[in-house]
Amino acid sequence: MPKQSMCTLRRPRLREKISLLAALLFGQLCSFAQSAAPVEVSGRVVDSKDLSPIPFAYVLIEGQKGGTMTDIDGLFSLKVPDASSKLTVSYVGYKRKTLPANQASVVKLERAEEVLDDIVITAGENPALRIIRQTEKHRAQNNPLGLESFQYSSYNKLLLTINVDSLKTEDEQGQPDSSAIATKRFIDRSHLFLMESITERNYIKGSRDNERVLASRISGLQRADFALIGTQLQSLSFYPDELEILFTRFINPIGPGAGKHYWYQIRDSLIGNITLDPEGAGAAISVPDTVYGIEFAPIDPNRTDLMRGYLSIGSADWSLRNAKAQVEDTSGFSIKLQQRYERFGKTWFTTQLLTDMELSAVSVNKAPLVGIGRTYLSDIRINPELVKKDIPRVELSLDDASTKREDEFWQRYRTQPLDSVERGTYTFIDSVGQELNLDRWVMFGQALFEKKVRLGSIDFEINRLLRFNVFELVRLGAGLRTNRQFSTRWTLGGFAGYGFGDQAWKAGLDARFSPAPDGVFSFGIAWKQEIEVTGAARYALERERGLLDFTNSAYTAELYDRIQRWTGDLSWEILPNVHTRLSASWEVRINSFDRYFEPPENPVELRSTFYSTSFDLHWAPADRYAQGPYGRRRIRKGYPVWDVSLSYATPDISAGQQALNENVLTAWAQYQMLWKNLRWGDTRLHVAAGAVDLGNAPYGFLLAANSNFRASNPSRFGLGSPMSFEAMVNNEFMLERIVQVHLRHDAPGRWTKWGSWEPTIGLAQGIGLGWLNRNSDQTIGFKSMDSGYFETGLELNNLFSGSGVGIYYRYGAYTLPEPIDNWAFKLTYAPPF
Repeated sequence: MPKQSMCTLRRPRLREKISLLAALLFGQLCSFAQSAAPVEVSGRVVDSKDLSPIPFAYVLIEGQKGGTMTDIDGLFSLKVPDASSKLTVSYVGYKRKTLPANQASVVKLERAEEVLDDIVITAGENPALRIIRQTEKHRAQNNPLGLESFQYSSYNKLLLTINVDSLKTEDEQGQPDSSAIATKRFIDRSHLFLMESITERNYIKGSRDNERVLASRISGLQRADFALIGTQLQSLSFYPDELEILFTRFINPIGPGAGKHYWYQIRDSLIGNITLDPEGAGAAISVPDTVYGIEFAPIDPNRTDLMRGYLSIGSADWSLRNAKAQVEDTSGFSIKLQQRYERFGKTWFTTQLLTDMELSAVSVNKAPLVGIGRTYLSDIRINPELVKKDIPRVELSLDDASTKREDEFWQRYRTQPLDSVERGTYTFIDSVGQELNLDRWVMFGQALFEKKVRLGSIDFEINRLLRFNVFELVRLGAGLRTNRQFSTRWTLGGFAGYGFGDQAWKAGLDARFSPAPDGVFSFGIAWKQEIEVTGAARYALERERGLLDFTNSAYTAELYDRIQRWTGDLSWEILPNVHTRLSASWEVRINSFDRYFEPPENPVELRSTFYSTSFDLHWAPADRYAQGPYGRRRIRKGYPVWDVSLSYATPDISAGQQALNENVLTAWAQYQMLWKNLRWGDTRLHVAAGAVDLGNAPYGFLLAANSNFRASNPSRFGLGSPMSFEAMVNNEFMLERIVQVHLRHDAPGRWTKWGSWEPTIGLAQGIGLGWLNRNSDQTIGFKSMDSGYFETGLELNNLFSGSGVGIYYRYGAYTLPEPIDNWAFKLTYAPPF
């Protein structure tokens, strides 16, 4: 073998060995460094069966303390140490799943048939209960509504559809169901309804709270009369004593004394750190923060005012991070709400709201109707310097421009673009809306809710069609009034009716002009020929009661005044909650005693002709209003409510001899309050007082208590009227000074629940005090009430469809000689709407 060939097989030199080893080592180090670099992982956690998102699922890094939770859309994002890291995903009711981080783009969790452990909760033994108590203790400092001010924008979406997962496309014989198949094809292209809105909210604690609608879109409609506001479906936060969901109240699981109604169990935890900046404590510090996942459920599963759900609570400041609750009633209606909170500085603020509804009683091909609501908050500012005068005093502001926004505007606020089905909903439902003129039908429905039948620019007033009372027996009539389609500034109206008991016609005409379309300031003139209960308080700004409104005693009153009145007035809503009216009138009032409870042998007729000037004020600081193209409209009634009425009458000397021969000042005032409490029941208070300054006033100017007993009804039976003296004869006391107090308490239905039957107990207490200084009045049966009138009642309500029974007893100085005469037995009724 040649030498040259021998040289090619020589062994590597030592320097070359070191170089090769260094290269290999460097390659390994680079590879290790690359694999050890932190990696951002994003994904979505969904139900493996229907692929619906799972909000607030725990996503933990295996072998680490860190992790995160999904939002209401099931989305998450977090950093893991390296690409080979593993994630453990868990949520109560689902099987725990561990998988590589690089495979977590979509995590499908399988539902678990989980049986909760039997637990006995006593003070000091349940750690979950201690966490709940700490959270309740810190509610005030963590409640967003407790901030001095805040501001945010929101994107809101609500869609109605059917649950296609429960839609069976085959009949009982296994044959294709053509109707169900067609329904599924339709839902694959379009929902039944879709609406969106974009709003901006400005809040100053205790003085201003306005949500301005920047954009609004409703499938099938072109009008901007209403808009979706996410916080109308559920409260902005989970911190109030009682939670209101779709106008139904529930006891808060972190409210005062909630441990008496709920049980709690820790289901998961997430360990981390947050930075705190305590006031006056110097520099910010990082403190440990364990987020506990706590399941809660009613101790009594039959309670309808309790919920079940899941809370995520941080131990660093005992604040809510996420909340989930679910309720379901016997009719099959269920609702789920979820809230997510994020940290802004040292404040946790709501950023996402989810509301899911299912109504099994309403179905299409046996598939239930479902509603899906989403609200996403953005541009959140905590304690900004807001100027009161720049914020309207109404709760909701809406104008025509909100329906004319371009797609570019919507895209800035939508968290994700509309999918093909949502776009198809607008396309299809809008075409149907134009074909059927749905805007007109929506206007018709709105009018019907206000007890009117709308035909074009004219409204027919339902309340005028039929009336019942002892004086007229039956009254048939009609009332017409123009609406805003006729004019945004002028309103014209009139009514006519005939009473078959008194065989007399009643009629009226009126007109009102508003310089501005909002109707805040207006002028009116009116004429009417009517009857009014003698001595009853009259508040010009009190809302007219309907046919089925039993909160007054007009159905049993037997003493009436016939009046003919010309009136001119100026009305001004100084603030949305403060309404005033200044009016002047010329009136003829006739006191007719032909139906008095002790009619004289020769009935008398007292006629008074006079001029009067009146001032009325209505103040309801808790009422909520919306301002829009339709003007200003009350959207929620609140308490307390104050009413004041002052009237000064001067005799018309040109009328000749009459009952009124001196000037007379009459004053009435009332206060109404309602306290709602799911734990103990609802309490109502009504206080009214009146005074007339003329010692010789005709009977039509004297004051009567709010009584509800017919003297011509010896059976002692009748129809109850809340906030009335049920055992006091109508006009039994005619007074110059009067104070009356009515207090009633309605206990929770669960106290008397018997299976599915849930009647309620009501306690009523009435106290009256009044003075009449003329002894001559005793000759015709009127008497003073200066020794105090007392009455107590017990009611059993809601026995059947809102109806019930009540028994009442009068006692004290005005107890009647015959014991049975002091009792009254009444039917009670509360409309179920």
